[in-house]
Amino acid sequence: MMKNAIANLAIRKITAAYFATLMLSVGMAVAWLGIGPPTGSNGFAYVGNIIYIFGIYAGIGCLLYGTPVSLLIEGIARWLNKRIHLGGEPGQHDTPDTGKSAGSFSYVALHGIFGLIPGFIFLIPLLVLCGTAAAVLYALGDRWARYRLATNQGIKRIWLLPLVFALFVSILIELFMF
Repeated sequence: MMKNAIANLAIRKITAAYFATLMLSVGMAVAWLGIGPPTGSNGFAYVGNIIYIFGIYAGIGCLLYGTPVSLLIEGIARWLNKRIHLGGEPGQHDTPDTGKSAGSFSYVALHGIFGLIPGFIFLIPLLVLCGTAAAVLYALGDRWARYRLATNQGIKRIWLLPLVFALFVSILIELFMF
């Protein structure tokens, strides 16, 4: 039982880091179109290059900063729930039969707040925005994976959604920008 819980935790955190990294990278590819698309390139290469370049930094940040912060948030929530009974651990009631998502909003909000910190430390406004977006995407990916694993459903959709989003954006850029 304990091995299964640790395996699910590891799968959730890796999935959340992957989800946040790719979704944020594709979002940055769209945002940087305002600067001006590169000449002599196509939409697929443009999106692929942005994902590669931004994904390296965002992926490392999500794994090295986001994962420990997420574990800390979950640990504190469990500790507080045992001590003062706050009404549920974040995501505890994320099952289809209850129809509730107790604690999920606070879980996502706390991730967003912790995502602000690196940008404020280094005084980089873009890092504040990207850090918050990455943290919120990380928390949403984690909640989604937690729900899917708790209900014995697969997590293939979580892994495929960023790829489909990247393909969709690439096609739109190819059709309308280049």
